[in-house]
Amino acid sequence: MEGYVYCFSNKSGIKVGSSSVSPQELLIELNLESEDPFVLELSKNVFDYKKKELMLVNLLSPFKNGEYYEIEVDKIESLFELFDEVAFVNNLIKEDDFKRIQSQIRKRKKLSDYFENGQIIRHVILFYEWSAEYNGEYDGN
Repeated sequence: MEGYVYCFSNKSGIKVGSSSVSPQELLIELNLESEDPFVLELSKNVFDYKKKELMLVNLLSPFKNGEYYEIEVDKIESLFELFDEVAFVNNLIKEDDFKRIQSQIRKRKKLSDYFENGQIIRHVILFYEWSAEYNGEYDGN
């Protein structure tokens, strides 16, 4: 079965995992609930993604500290190179996918619970950063 293995990082360390959902989508979800935002370091589209994750976790076990790994990303990248790929997926999310994800998120959360009208909100997705002013009139639409 085709899926993704991925490597996220934040101030606490490195997280590795696998999913049938794109790592970019997981990152958006994860960062909605995290005070310490994650960054996508690596991802690879592979066959037998769960098996590949198990192999990766076993190889990284000496570097495990709680739920994170303490190892340099370039060393994990070398392990990713061992996996036969379907395709490398360190690309930006397509606009249609982003809108679909956004609409799913809006169904679950009201932004007015978190922001005030006129508040400046900083957005960061992968390598892009921008600011916008929150307008409660459009909350959940």
